[in-house]
Amino acid sequence: MSKILLNSAFVGSYADNSENLSREVINFLRADNGKYYVYLSPYGSYPDCDDLEYILFVKNCGHGVVEILAKATVGNCEKLAQGIKTIRGQKTKIRENDNEKDKIKNYKERVKGITYGDKTLADIFNLKNEEGKNDESYDELVVTMQVEDIVLPKKFIGLTTTKDNDDGERIKHIKSKNRLTPQSMRCYIDNKENKDDYDTLKKIIDTNDYWGESVKKYDGTKAQEENGDPEGTYAETSDNFFKATLQQDNEVMFSNMMFYFFQNNPDMFEKFAESVLDISDFKAPKNNPLWITREEKRMDLKVVTDKYYIIIENKIKSGINGIQKEKDKNSGKIISQLAKYYDEAVKEIKALEKADGIELTDEKIESKINGFIFCPNYNEIKEEKLKAKYERGDKYRVKTYDKIYNFFKKYEGKGIKYMDDFVKALKKHTEEADNEKRNDLMLRLKKRIERK
Repeated sequence: MSKILLNSAFVGSYADNSENLSREVINFLRADNGKYYVYLSPYGSYPDCDDLEYILFVKNCGHGVVEILAKATVGNCEKLAQGIKTIRGQKTKIRENDNEKDKIKNYKERVKGITYGDKTLADIFNLKNEEGKNDESYDELVVTMQVEDIVLPKKFIGLTTTKDNDDGERIKHIKSKNRLTPQSMRCYIDNKENKDDYDTLKKIIDTNDYWGESVKKYDGTKAQEENGDPEGTYAETSDNFFKATLQQDNEVMFSNMMFYFFQNNPDMFEKFAESVLDISDFKAPKNNPLWITREEKRMDLKVVTDKYYIIIENKIKSGINGIQKEKDKNSGKIISQLAKYYDEAVKEIKALEKADGIELTDEKIESKINGFIFCPNYNEIKEEKLKAKYERGDKYRVKTYDKIYNFFKKYEGKGIKYMDDFVKALKKHTEEADNEKRNDLMLRLKKRIERK
């Protein structure tokens, strides 16, 4: 039997405290001795490791999808913590047992020589002995096993247990599991009981186009650059009020900020319409503050002029909402919020024109309505899927956050209230993978290594 382990990383709020350093950060840096070590939370006893081929580190990214952060090839390397019983907690304690004293002693001896940037694990994680000093006599589990290689993805790769989320390209459906991030934080997929899912994961693992380089050894100031941050400064320069209030993935906050900027700067939206929405002749009514509204008829942003009716749905970690069980009888497509908003627009336009004594053709009404979905690059919603799957899905165009970021970046440093923080908050959503937490932790690791 062969097995692939899905192991959750960066779970819970422990890493939100800037003083804490999650144990699994070692999964993303190669040790000084050239070997790769991993920490698998939250338990240290893994009786099924003998059949383990690969580990995929994953994190929940919302809407029933987990993102793959790295793959580890297990091979025939040492299972350092195998057979050692532990006490579950944020700091996984080794459970002292007379029958396991030799295993624990052997484990500590083998872990003792592992260093990163000439710093021991005890120094990096502030592991104390009984006298309160950092040394190797600690009773915490910090390394589970050695592996042959750890490789980072070069693009977003997602897994889901919900078939509707499978886009056939970036997100793959796993059929046999109810949860990919269970309470134990690990999920085994084998090639016997779960053969179809095993084959799906193995294909991802073997597809070279998904994967970049192996994680690197610590190399001074280059450590950040070699671990996913091309400029080596992302974690240090990305601080903003979204991040400080843990709202960096809150699409409501981003919609509110866009509404704030556009309502107070109609000329800004005119430029936005031209450069991002590809509407070159949009004119905002300067004498009507209700030309743009927020959450009216549940639309994230609604923009109405004599010539245009613009619907904007802003998605970050979520997908298309409001899905009903029934499908449209004629098209066979799913009825969702997209159809609801479009039909509401048609209804409003007809009522307005009727009040003015004008009756528009369906073709003329359709030309007025422009639907858009904003989404991060790592959670891109494909237009082809919208058209094929959802009623009225063909009425919407997708605009990724890199286009939105490039537009607002022009206003950075111009003295516009809240703008600079907003631009910084947008940046993480322009990446092909959401590596913010990993980058933050890598910076903390770098600081721990470099401290005196």
